[in-house]
Amino acid sequence: MAEPPEINQDHWWEFCPVCGSKLVNQKCRFVCSNPKCRYFQSCSEFDT
Repeated sequence: MAEPPEINQDHWWEFCPVCGSKLVNQKCRFVCSNPKCRYFQSCSEFDT
């Protein structure tokens, strides 16, 4: 298993909290770019 990439602490929100891969913005969701991870976060979670 590969080590997750170094996460820049200034842009922590751009990375998956589960596996450390880059998150991709797809309309109103942030989806993990690692197809095995399947993590996503919807925009409604940011409205708190």
